[in-house]
Amino acid sequence: SSSSSIEVELDCCGLACPGPVMKIRAQLSQFQPGQVVRVLASDSGFGNDFEPFCHSVGVEFLELSKSKGIFCGKFKVPTGT
Repeated sequence: SSSSSIEVELDCCGLACPGPVMKIRAQLSQFQPGQVVRVLASDSGFGNDFEPFCHSVGVEFLELSKSKGIFCGKFKVPTGT
């Protein structure tokens, strides 16, 4: 089943900084416009890197939370060109 706000998960746990953001960058072209991507990461640096990274690659930063030592960052892939 497909929904208009498809959320995909990218698991970057266990990757040391800057591994998580490098993995996001490598996968960016595979995401669809308007898609929400949830990124899980265990590296403490991710908490500082995620929002600036979103701005640098032109995706919309949505939120960043931390639970039980795991960061959960969400961004939205922009629609249009």
